[in-house]
Amino acid sequence: MTQVLVPALMELNAVTYAYAGLSGSIDVLKGVTLRIKSGECIAVVGPSGSGKSTLLNCMGGLDKPGSGSILFDGTHLSEYSPEELARFRNREIGFVLQQHHLLPQCSVLENVLIPTLVAPHARESGERALMLLHQVGLAHRLHHRPQELSGGECQRVAVVRALINNPRLLLADEPTGSLNEESAVALVDLLMTLNREQGMAVVMVTHSPDLAERLGRTYRLHDGKLEMLP
Repeated sequence: MTQVLVPALMELNAVTYAYAGLSGSIDVLKGVTLRIKSGECIAVVGPSGSGKSTLLNCMGGLDKPGSGSILFDGTHLSEYSPEELARFRNREIGFVLQQHHLLPQCSVLENVLIPTLVAPHARESGERALMLLHQVGLAHRLHHRPQELSGGECQRVAVVRALINNPRLLLADEPTGSLNEESAVALVDLLMTLNREQGMAVVMVTHSPDLAERLGRTYRLHDGKLEMLP
């Protein structure tokens, strides 16, 4: 029987990336290759400074690889103009970075709805925001500003903001790092539910072995190389 190859949602082919250092360039990614299918959950582990955040930035079009290619749904990210790349990120990618980057002058609900300002269906977005904030335990904080929240609460707001536009791929950089155990479990449960019900693919950088085990495939990034762990 001929095996049918499932098309990749995102595909990285021999991706490299280097920083400019005082004594020359510093290679961070050295030919990384990875295929991510719709609805797949992947954990990326590795020592601090190994390039895990850089890998996510390249996948989301925030950083441009030195060589190699990154395709999303069969289209090379390098083919997008800056404006097209911004629209692509807004519609298709959800980012959860180590810093929450909430706007201090906006309430929790306003921060969550910022990505929808350039998208239609404002009413549906508002209802989705309320539902997601309830699921992460922040329904009572809708009108508070970031400076009135704990670090863990701000991180949960950032996660909901990343989910508000129904992204097809969520890129999460240590999303549970500032959360207590109860909040971390609830957040991961939410992501796993969205993965099952909506087919959202997840790539998560984590130092937690327990979290990595829940996500399915686990890769280790070390010395610029990505290898799948058993």
